[in-house]
Amino acid sequence: MPAPQDENGFTILLLGQEAVSDPRICSALAGLPWPLQLVESESDLRIALRTAPAGCVVAHVEDPRAGLRLHADLRAISGDWLLIMLTPRTGIQAAVSALKFGAHDLIEMPIVERVLRERVASAMRSLENPQ
Repeated sequence: MPAPQDENGFTILLLGQEAVSDPRICSALAGLPWPLQLVESESDLRIALRTAPAGCVVAHVEDPRAGLRLHADLRAISGDWLLIMLTPRTGIQAAVSALKFGAHDLIEMPIVERVLRERVASAMRSLENPQ
């Protein structure tokens, strides 16, 4: 199924069964002005990435280092996708590595809805208004 897009072609993709089934995460993202698509698997993500030109992938990852592979996959498909990782644990070393290797943001769980909403909105605005 093609990813929904706003007038600029941007969308937010929420990846991972844990994230998709968390009402706090879905609620935080549902109020944003960009379309939201729930994506349960990485294979579904690849399909969605090919149908929208740019946006933000919000992904639940157990370990920030695992998100580095996901980020590499995003870059291989298109350089216009930002990755925000939601993780239940963050060591300083892992967080620094994730950000160093290109993740846009890393948010430790449990999620504070306001924080998630603000960080995703900031990421999306950075795509709309590149410096």
